[in-house]
Amino acid sequence: GTPTPTPTPTPTPTPPPPNTALSNLTYDGDLPTITGETREVFGPPGTPNTFSTDFASLLLHYTAANQGYTTTVDTRTQTFLPGDVDAARSYPGLTFYAKTTTGQFDYLLRIRPGTPTSVPNYYVGAGGWVRQQDIAGNMGPSTWGDAFAYGFPTAMAAVPTTGTRRYTVDALTIDNLGGPV
Repeated sequence: GTPTPTPTPTPTPTPPPPNTALSNLTYDGDLPTITGETREVFGPPGTPNTFSTDFASLLLHYTAANQGYTTTVDTRTQTFLPGDVDAARSYPGLTFYAKTTTGQFDYLLRIRPGTPTSVPNYYVGAGGWVRQQDIAGNMGPSTWGDAFAYGFPTAMAAVPTTGTRRYTVDALTIDNLGGPV
């Protein structure tokens, strides 16, 4: 008989290598975060306003093609692009993005990795995302403020377990009503 030809398997595309430093993001990807959130909700007339704080699950995604950062918590999401940078509110070491739509204002502050704050940071960053949103019938805008640290996990084998280290810490705070403090 005639031998049956063996089909050629379809090659699996090689995934792009992962990003390795925040100062040089070149590939799409999610950046792991640790996030704390405050919520202030104004209710309709005659109802109490609520204020709460808690941890949140913020997803920070970088898209290389447009150099955009997308923030998502629950059903809230926003994409910030280079054209959204507010130069008047940015300064060396911090980028301030602002987006306004009818009844909604979003801003993102992001410490620029690789630029000197107290000390250059290449593998960990910090930021804050604030959304103010008018809700029909409520006495004022509701505000969500998410402060987060993000970066790349360190392999346990690379963590020193002996010796002495000194760390410089930069503090970042956000004002839910207007911008970085």
